[in-house]
Amino acid sequence: MGKSTKRRDQANDASARPQKRRRHREPEPETDAESERGHSSSPIPAKKVPGRPGKNATAALSKNSLKATRSFLEKYRPPVREEDVDKLVGPTAPPLNDKWTQQDEDAMMAEWDASPEKVVYASINGPNGVIATMWKVCLRVLRRSPLDVISPLEGLSYQPLAAASQAGMWSREFCNRLTALIAYPLWRGSPRRLVIALQYAVICRTDDRRPWKPWYDCPALINLGQSMDQVEDSELPQSVHRMHKNARASAAKAGDEPSTLSDLLVSIHRTVQGWNFDRVPESVTSHKGLDVYSVNVHDLKVLGAAIDSHSSFSTDEAYQVFKIAKGSGVEIPKASQLREFYERASRHQLRRIMMTQREQDEGEDEDEGEVDDECEDEEMAGPRPESSGSEIELEDQPASDAAPDYEPESESKPESESGSDTESDGESDDGLLGMDLDDGFIPGDETEVDDAPASVPPVLPQVPPRRRALPSPQATATNDPMTPMASHDMQDVMKVVNDILKKERDEMKSSLESFQEDLRRQMESSLESFQEGIRLEMTKVQKRQDDIRQRQDRQEAVIKALTEAKTSQDRVSENLEKEVATAAKAIETANERLRGINDRVTSVGHSQADDEAMTSRVSGSLLPSTEESQIVSPRSSGVVRRGTNLHIKVPKGWKPPQNCPEPPEKDELWLSRRGSKISRHPLVNCMPPPGKSAIERAIRHHGDAKDGV
Repeated sequence: MGKSTKRRDQANDASARPQKRRRHREPEPETDAESERGHSSSPIPAKKVPGRPGKNATAALSKNSLKATRSFLEKYRPPVREEDVDKLVGPTAPPLNDKWTQQDEDAMMAEWDASPEKVVYASINGPNGVIATMWKVCLRVLRRSPLDVISPLEGLSYQPLAAASQAGMWSREFCNRLTALIAYPLWRGSPRRLVIALQYAVICRTDDRRPWKPWYDCPALINLGQSMDQVEDSELPQSVHRMHKNARASAAKAGDEPSTLSDLLVSIHRTVQGWNFDRVPESVTSHKGLDVYSVNVHDLKVLGAAIDSHSSFSTDEAYQVFKIAKGSGVEIPKASQLREFYERASRHQLRRIMMTQREQDEGEDEDEGEVDDECEDEEMAGPRPESSGSEIELEDQPASDAAPDYEPESESKPESESGSDTESDGESDDGLLGMDLDDGFIPGDETEVDDAPASVPPVLPQVPPRRRALPSPQATATNDPMTPMASHDMQDVMKVVNDILKKERDEMKSSLESFQEDLRRQMESSLESFQEGIRLEMTKVQKRQDDIRQRQDRQEAVIKALTEAKTSQDRVSENLEKEVATAAKAIETANERLRGINDRVTSVGHSQADDEAMTSRVSGSLLPSTEESQIVSPRSSGVVRRGTNLHIKVPKGWKPPQNCPEPPEKDELWLSRRGSKISRHPLVNCMPPPGKSAIERAIRHHGDAKDGV
């Protein structure tokens, strides 16, 4: 038989025999130029295939996210060791002391023996890959058991949607979605952040109006807690979300910026408003005297959708990065340890609940659920490592939006999921959340980071929104081994890659410092120019104000002068009016006196003929004409009445005789017997010298008649 025929037969036999399953090695990010260009410019996300993500799938993920996640896990979240199980899960036999006696332990064991959870946990056997994966991720990232996260001591209790569910066991879908959420870097390894988000999802879904106090270092949530303290009733007058919005507005008004967790709570409420929850059982609000919020798989869907719709780093991408970055090696619990871990965690939870109830019965003002958790956080966190400066930035890449289906480590295939979840990403009124700034495993400056030092700031940049792709049928990552072993060659490659990454990180740090220094100088120069411009503008404004003030002073002086002139004019007018009134009064007095004289003259009884003669004499010429000088009418006379006085017209140059009697006094009249209006002339008795004038003839004519008075 020839060599070619023999080789062909061997190949046929090999293909006929069942192939032995191979464990895939953990892929490392490529460092050549082709791979770097590949996952930075390719618009199509890598197609997922069964098993762990291969080399092509790794290239589709962000290598910077991978570096940051690996750095966080290596420094702050190393794999859990066997000696840490008592502290993280719970001891098999706790130490007895004054706070926990043998009598307390016996009472707890009696309650445990009568609980349905003991029967259910005793039946756990087989691989149970979904449950084991959830335990591994929860212990590695949160340093808690899953029963300590969804716990009445954290204000949460599991709510099954199916009626025929086993007590203490969670559904497969619930475990899958909780695992993906635990691996998301927004929580920064703190279970408290995840608990707050889950509680808020339940509150928004059920419109629960019990007072809710989220213990978190955030200006908006601190204001919310203060508002809750002011409520005296057991039910809030308005929804928790409305009070949260008011607390955010108060923080913004005070110049404080709400945290990313507060932004996520707003996104949770917006997501809940667009969903319809059918066939949900009635929520349980109390468990053994502790207030709880019943969380179900719908709440996990809402939280995942809220994160995916407002962050460029989805929960699916975060979990894929976590699976690659967590490193190689066998992690606990193994499939054979699940039953023991469930029993230890349940008994440890019963002990803590009994201690909390005892403190409540004794009337102490301490909340065991919070104080004990904080103490355990410090104990479970272990020693805090030294801060290594700025962390590597995370960079998001396109990936599928489908929720991850975490597969068991065993050879058996998982059961098929019933139904699919469609999540609608509503547009945010407030725009995208600033979740990109702290969506990596990078401890920030907050006080609730369990193990990481508080001095390491988040350095994640703003990244463009990822491209969304429809979930593929291979998105379940079938037969995905949780912790593949790495060969020595791969470890050497990893070491070389880490050295290269460290060098690049140092170079980036130096470039960043240089850029910051240049930026600082530019900002200082711009600030000085701006301040100088402000000073010049202020000088101009001051000068304009001075000119306006001077014009106002001049206008006020003119107005004052005009006011004084008007006052003086008014005073002159008043004086003139007074003088006119005085003159009018004098005229009126004179008129009164004249009317009195007229009345006296009229009472004597003048004849009409005398009045006419008087009128003619008054209105006629004062000097007689040539004819009148020849003939003088008896009634002609040179006596004229002007007002109250009598005037006598005499020839020019005539003077009365010296022996003439004095003229009558004022108002004294000599009335004639003929009833003449004109009295006898005062010069009638005088003997004037002979003359030829008409006046002399008139005097002579009248002188013959002696009128008696």
